[in-house]
This record gives sequence, structure tokens and C-alpha cells, in this order.
Amino acid sequence: WAWTHVAMTYDRNSGTASFYINGMFNGSANVGTNLMPTSGDFFLGQIPGSAGFYKGLLDEVSIYSRPLNPEEIYNIFNAGTAGKCPIF
Repeated sequence: WAWTHVAMTYDRNSGTASFYINGMFNGSANVGTNLMPTSGDFFLGQIPGSAGFYKGLLDEVSIYSRPLNPEEIYNIFNAGTAGKCPIF
């Protein structure tokens, strides 16, 4: 098996989600303007109410207050094993 870096940005105004695999743009889709409501639970690895779970590992999951630009996403991917932890 191998790790895969997956990133998604979401523009609430247009309802567009953009997807990146291993730092490279992989496509976009209109997913509507209510993808991330401001209240309620947030799920990773399961569709709410379903019995199925993601069968894999998640590492360094992050949610940002703004969409990252393509260069930022690539730089996070390119950091490799150094990760994205800030140096203090």
C-alpha cells in the first residue's frame, strides 16, 4: 500500500468543490452551496446513518477557514515525511 495525499477546496458562493490528488488538480464539481453547514456533526470516513466505514488510515487531517490555493496544496504534499507541522 502507499499513502495518497487528497485535498479538497470548497467555494460556498459557487458551490464548487475542487479536488487534488498528490498535489495536482484532479477536477472539480458543483456540489451545491450547503456542503458544509455551520451547525451539526462533521463526519470523516462514514456517511452519516450508514453502516459502511472507510477502510484505510487518515493522517494529518486539517480543516482551514479558507480555500488553500493550488501552490499551498502542492507544497503540503511536497513536504513529504516532514509533514505540515509548524516549527516552533
